[in-house]
Amino acid sequence: MTSPEKPPITSSLRVGELLDAYPELEQVLVDLAPPFRKLRHPVLRRTVAQVTTLRRAAQVAGVELPTLIQTLRRAAGQRVEDAGTEAEPVESPDTPLPAWVNQAEVVLTLDADEMLVTGAHPLARVQQVLRNAAPHQAVCIEGSFRPAPLIDLMQQNGCEVHVSQVGPTSFRTWIRRGAAEGTTT
Repeated sequence: MTSPEKPPITSSLRVGELLDAYPELEQVLVDLAPPFRKLRHPVLRRTVAQVTTLRRAAQVAGVELPTLIQTLRRAAGQRVEDAGTEAEPVESPDTPLPAWVNQAEVVLTLDADEMLVTGAHPLARVQQVLRNAAPHQAVCIEGSFRPAPLIDLMQQNGCEVHVSQVGPTSFRTWIRRGAAEGTTT
């Protein structure tokens, strides 16, 4: 059973909360999927892990959500019977590129992994470039993970976003200002 100070393991639990409450589960995550090794990087641990839910982490790592939740619950000594009830569809990595991506002029390509190693986060740079971009221009972020928190923030700000998985642990994310937004100077 879960002790009062430890949260139950659900799809909405943030990865950082999970690892703070259950540090012993870090190796379980790493054993489950190679992309979780990146959680050992201090910058990712302080940034991405603090805002990414287990649901999003499962998407990024290519792990079925029920499998992730069941594995973590089992390792933590929690009930696993209802772990599959929280599953929701995960977008397919084979989704075709939308027309706007094919026609976009990429004005900036960022290597997310390299930025995180140096302690930088791509959000500020992406926002800065998009503020001055024309509607047909886009930013491309390449990395070994799906930048779910950045994607959520950009979509909340009215941007169009498309993610393609281009390798087992390689993603390309295109972002452009929403088509309804005018050009900013």
